[in-house]
Amino acid sequence: MASWRTSIAMQKQVLELDRQGFKIRQIAKILDLSRNTVRSILRSDPQAPPATPVVVPQLIDWQKIHDEFHKGTQLKTLWLERETAMSYWSFWRQFRKQFAVKPQVTIRLQHNPGEKIFFDFSDGLFLTDPATGKKTKTQLFVGVMPFSSFTCGEFTLDQKQPTFTRAIENAFHSVGGVPRYAVIDNLKPGVTKAHIYDPDANQGFVEFANHWGFAVLPARPKKPKDKAAVEGGIGLIQRQFYGEVRDCTFYSMSDLNAKFRAFLQRLNSSPMKDHGNVTRLDRFQTEKQNLLPLQPANFEVSIWKTCKVHPDCHVQVERKFYSVPYQFVGATVRVRLKSNTIEVFNQAGDPIAMHAKLKGQERASTLDAHYPEEQIAVARFEVRHALNQAQKVGPKTTELIQGFFKTEYPLKYLRRAQGILRLVLKNEVRAIDLEYAASQALLFNKHQFGYVKTAALFHKSGGAKIRIAVPHREPSSLFLHNKQQSED
Repeated sequence: MASWRTSIAMQKQVLELDRQGFKIRQIAKILDLSRNTVRSILRSDPQAPPATPVVVPQLIDWQKIHDEFHKGTQLKTLWLERETAMSYWSFWRQFRKQFAVKPQVTIRLQHNPGEKIFFDFSDGLFLTDPATGKKTKTQLFVGVMPFSSFTCGEFTLDQKQPTFTRAIENAFHSVGGVPRYAVIDNLKPGVTKAHIYDPDANQGFVEFANHWGFAVLPARPKKPKDKAAVEGGIGLIQRQFYGEVRDCTFYSMSDLNAKFRAFLQRLNSSPMKDHGNVTRLDRFQTEKQNLLPLQPANFEVSIWKTCKVHPDCHVQVERKFYSVPYQFVGATVRVRLKSNTIEVFNQAGDPIAMHAKLKGQERASTLDAHYPEEQIAVARFEVRHALNQAQKVGPKTTELIQGFFKTEYPLKYLRRAQGILRLVLKNEVRAIDLEYAASQALLFNKHQFGYVKTAALFHKSGGAKIRIAVPHREPSSLFLHNKQQSED
């Protein structure tokens, strides 16, 4: 028995509506038929006009389109270049059918309580100078414990190593302990050379990590999923906190961080829907017991530099000179700068010299033990020779040169003394000129070579002599204004 939808009566209805000019979609809607059923009835009509010949579409090299697309060319541009009768959406569907995007399989990371903490920087808010109105952009530093999502952080002025390490220490104090691993981004203060398999951690940061007892895990370059927890934390802060303070003006870093700490306290105490309305702070209590204890003292930040030992057995650091053993002349050494000391290490990492950090106008720190014995003997002979030359110039020059050699390390100022005496030996100045310069150096306690030479040349050129005593005035001399008053 034929179906009512394909009966003769229904077919006549379809043909009649078609002759009246109704379209297939309209016929299907009127008769409650599918469009495919309407098409099949129309095709079976013996009086239907002959079908229009089908235009064979142009063959498309889909592999070439795929290659061009992955080189950066837009798919719509490739469609326009083919000048095909196919619509863009048909073109797009065919392309996706040919090269279906394979879904990427990811592993859901399981974080053990108290095992890791993630650190990262982001653009911060602006500080405004109350006097000038000048705005200074800050940096947002964020730390997140991935197991509990407990969040800490602060705003800083830069991302330099001292700031970076201090911010991490503040984060450790905020969580009350030290996780076993710290995942950091590829910042210069933490990573010297970024690499997907074998990154080089900054030596100063490694010492910092050893002080606190955690291991450094640099994230892979351009792989934000390696630190997804802190990326999500930064995004949340930017959406919520930045929105809350969008109309606020901050004039100091302390005010900004005070406002931020209040926000973090509310954030960590707010229920999380993904964890049954348990707060970050509640979950953090579970992992807090697994943290390593805090160190009694913070780390002393040090900066590492690579230097070459000069022929005079010194290395130059921040425009100062520090001696090292003569065996390392010409070698490359590593120098660690601390707040009060300078340490020098060979390529194997063994310490070879240590000096108190020079401050003020001192230029060199020299230890006699760093020179070979024969060179020390020659140097001591040169000291005596320099004293003899100074005595030939005059008493003030002798006093100045003797002052150089009365220090704990007499060889330290030998080159300076030789340079001063050679001004006379090379006939740049006269003995009387050097005597004047020495007197001025002793009087004003300025013993630098440049000052002595300038004073000697000044005297040689006949410049006005500096008067130390107050000029004598006759009692009868009057100032101009007093004279005018007397005339009045």
